[in-house]
Amino acid sequence: MSFTEWTANLPKFAENVYFGNPLWLSFSAIVSSILCYLFLRFMRHFLLSLLEKQDLPEAWKTSLTQVIKRTKPYFLLGVSLFAGLHLLDLSARADKILVNTFKFVCFLQAALWIDRGIMLLIRQTFVSRAQGDPMVRAETELNSPRTVIITFMARLLIVATFVLMFLDNLGVNITALVTGLGVGGVAVALAVQNILGDLFASLAIALDKPFEIGDVICIAPHTGTVEKVGLKTTRILLTSGEQLVVGNQEILRNRIQNFKRMQLRRVTFPLFVSVNAKSDDIEQLLEEGRIIISSLPELRLDRAWVKGFSSGGLQLEWVYTILNPGFEDYAHAQQKLTLGLLKACQRLSIRVVTSENSSQET
Repeated sequence: MSFTEWTANLPKFAENVYFGNPLWLSFSAIVSSILCYLFLRFMRHFLLSLLEKQDLPEAWKTSLTQVIKRTKPYFLLGVSLFAGLHLLDLSARADKILVNTFKFVCFLQAALWIDRGIMLLIRQTFVSRAQGDPMVRAETELNSPRTVIITFMARLLIVATFVLMFLDNLGVNITALVTGLGVGGVAVALAVQNILGDLFASLAIALDKPFEIGDVICIAPHTGTVEKVGLKTTRILLTSGEQLVVGNQEILRNRIQNFKRMQLRRVTFPLFVSVNAKSDDIEQLLEEGRIIISSLPELRLDRAWVKGFSSGGLQLEWVYTILNPGFEDYAHAQQKLTLGLLKACQRLSIRVVTSENSSQET
């Protein structure tokens, strides 16, 4: 067959029907899919290059760039095939499969975009609120329990939402499904209520931040350094050396003292002496305490006075503030004041009533 005859028969050949569609229409669908895919690829690169040239805050620019880069090739391919195959005359079953596949790809891609946007927002928020070296704080915050918990909860919500939306678009009655899941969820919650209580308590700790890793806390009667805040338990290295593992729910039921956030340490030092002591000796003892406290540069005297009578005798009281809240300074001040007052009492022949003596931090 000559070329002239072949070209003359070409229109007839293009009219041949394969799988219910003319050959020229099938060819048009393929070309349309390819052109659509190339166009979408071009638009992706165009948006990224356009975003680079925009005068936007670095955080916004990075977030938008990461969201656009989250666009998957299978999404571009799915949109392109849908645009091309939609030109063909398909059977009802094939058309339904095509539409459902297209919906699935679109829902999945939308979930990925939203997931990346929310994750970047959460992490950027936590990193910006952290203190210290930017690189160290970024690494610490991204691996912190609160970031892990909130990220997990956000992703679980995204997945659940888009699965239900996709099933609803497929015509599935999600009302009955949600009801069944609700009943099942209540049964599971009752079975593992202690675990769920600790899980939500860990989320409360992550959001409210009563303490963080490295803080020295006291949960009566235990005092130690927080080593790890997990989903169910918190691990504390006690001052006595052993590790204490406490459920998060139990921690929130108790009062928590956080010594790391202490700016000043205010101490009340009481002393009970015999009522038979001379008033001049009492005044001299109070002055001795004032001199001892004033001699230590890290201390600031608030008051020294006779508080009154008690069942144990006469109550004297020195109140001072430690400018450096470290425990070493506190212990040094207590020892210095105790020994100094003991020597003064021995010199002035003042009998100390030890049964009610104690020092209190306020």
